[in-house]
Amino acid sequence: MSSNKALSDDNILESPEIAGLLYKRRGGFGKIMPNAWQYRFFLITKEGILLYFDTTEVPEEGYSESRARGRLDLRSLPYELNMDFIEGAPTQFYIQIAIPNEEKWKLCAEVDGQRHVLHYKYIQNEKRIFYSFGFGVVYTDCKWSDD
Repeated sequence: MSSNKALSDDNILESPEIAGLLYKRRGGFGKIMPNAWQYRFFLITKEGILLYFDTTEVPEEGYSESRARGRLDLRSLPYELNMDFIEGAPTQFYIQIAIPNEEKWKLCAEVDGQRHVLHYKYIQNEKRIFYSFGFGVVYTDCKWSDD
C-alpha cells in the first residue's frame, strides 16, 4: 500500500494513510429520511485530505480525487471535532467534523473504543499513527499525549 510516488489525481489511492468504510449521515433533506446514515468508502491521504466516495467497495482500478463525492482539507481548514454520541447513529463510535459556516460531517465506524479514540486523535492532531482502519492501514509513526 505504501508508495514513494507523489499523490496525484490518478494515483491517490496507491498510498493512502487511512482507508475504510464508515457510516456518513446525509445532509440537506436526506438527513430526515429513514436511511439518513449511509455506508461510504473514506480515505485520508498523506497530504491530509479526507475524501469520501458513493460506494462501499474498493475497486481494483482505485479512485481519483476528481471522483470523490466529498472532500475536506484537514490541514488547511479550521474545524472542531466532537465524539459525543447522537441519537439515531448506527454505532456508538461517532465523530463529527464541524467546519465554521459549513455543513457538519457526521461519521460512525464499526470499531472498538480504542480505535475510535485513535480516529478522533488522528483527525484532531493530523498525526501519523499505525493501526488498522476498516481494511486500510496507517504506515507511519505517532507522537501525542493522551490528554
